[in-house]
Amino acid sequence: MVLDCEIKELIQHIGHDGSEIIAPHLKPPGCYKGFHDQEIIDVALLRGYSMTLIETLPVQTPDGKFEFELTKWNRFNNNMDRLQH
Repeated sequence: MVLDCEIKELIQHIGHDGSEIIAPHLKPPGCYKGFHDQEIIDVALLRGYSMTLIETLPVQTPDGKFEFELTKWNRFNNNMDRLQH
């Protein structure tokens, strides 16, 4: 694993295993809490690693309904080319 630790250590650092049902109206896996990116980043920082989040199709939303797409296709294609090699 990238963080050089077992899953149980990761869960211990985060404080939960992601299996809590927080949206019972959704089917699995959408109903589960899961992990937020920041929780993983925090564990990485504690272990001496830094991480950079590169979103494939980033969007911004002021209210959760209206979404403004931030994708610049040139940047997306450059990231895909770089990450596939």
